[in-house]
Amino acid sequence: MVGGIQELTVAHQYSDRVVGTVSEFPGFIMNDTLLGDFVTIVAYIGRVPCRVEGTITKGELLVVGPTPGVAISSEGYDIGPGKIVGRALENHDGPESLIEILVGKY
Repeated sequence: MVGGIQELTVAHQYSDRVVGTVSEFPGFIMNDTLLGDFVTIVAYIGRVPCRVEGTITKGELLVVGPTPGVAISSEGYDIGPGKIVGRALENHDGPESLIEILVGKY
């Protein structure tokens, strides 16, 4: 999310400042000459892995859950502007793990 001491920080539940998800293997890096102590590559659009927990159905919108930086199903949550992490591209049911999501196109 945007905010905190640095430009970006780990998103917390109910945040309305979500901008994407951390990307380990980006296809394209903008501002690749950026310098700093905590430079993190964030996916703003595309298909990327995302940490999730709980029951998630393929196609469902995701929001940040009670575990900071981990997405959950948006079922029963207010999904106003800035709260959506992405859309699930696969089903999930269980503890924290990675699934593919679509960021930036809802």
